Amino acid sequence: MAFSDPQSIVIGSDTFALPRVFAKEGGKFKSNDGACVMEARTVENTKTYLHQVRLTKSKITPDPFRPAENRKIDASMTINFFTPPTGYTVQEMVDMYTGLNTLLAAGTYANLKKLVGGES
Repeated sequence: MAFSDPQSIVIGSDTFALPRVFAKEGGKFKSNDGACVMEARTVENTKTYLHQVRLTKSKITPDPFRPAENRKIDASMTINFFTPPTGYTVQEMVDMYTGLNTLLAAGTYANLKKLVGGES
């Protein structure tokens, strides 16, 4: 079953409507200004399935080497689920994600902040 169209995401205080755009494989959703893109796909082979969702956010910022000029920069995050063809249910994978998300979100996202800050 495909993701609904459009998708909507809130990042900080900004809400982005993400209508579906053409993609060769999977689903691709992009804001009208191109500042936010979400892609979802599944790749199957004989040993494992890869289920992936990727979020990319763009912004304009001053160039640190030429402060009078601006440049476009991107940041992205990807969530991957690697599953064998049989043996794990969708619910078991959702439970794994929920556990990891809970760990990262605990204490006002303390572990997530550590990870993004370069700690391990």
